[in-house]
Amino acid sequence: MAGIRGLLILQSGTSGGEVWLGGAALLLACVIALRRWAQYFLTSRRVIVKNGYTGFEIQALPLDQIAGILIEQGPVARILNIGTVVLRTYTGDESITLRGVS
Repeated sequence: MAGIRGLLILQSGTSGGEVWLGGAALLLACVIALRRWAQYFLTSRRVIVKNGYTGFEIQALPLDQIAGILIEQGPVARILNIGTVVLRTYTGDESITLRGVS
C-alpha cells in the first residue's frame, strides 16, 4: 500500500515537502481529535471517564475501591510535563487509566 501511494504521489507531481506538510497536518488533526476523546472527572464518590464528544460515561470507579495509584511518565511526556495515572482496585481486576494528565 505504501508503494502504491508513493507511485500515485510521484505521478501527481506533488513535491516531497508538500507531502510532508500534508502528513504533519493530518497527524496534528488526529492529535487534536484524540485529545478530547476522554474527559476525566473526580467527584466526592468516584472517578469517572466520559467520552468528550458524546458525554457518555465510559468507565467509573468508586473511590473506596481504589487500592493503588501508579504514575507513569516517559521521556516525551516528561518534556511535555504530562503523564499517565493508573488507578487500581483491591482485587486488581479493574483499573482506570488517565492519560495526558498534567
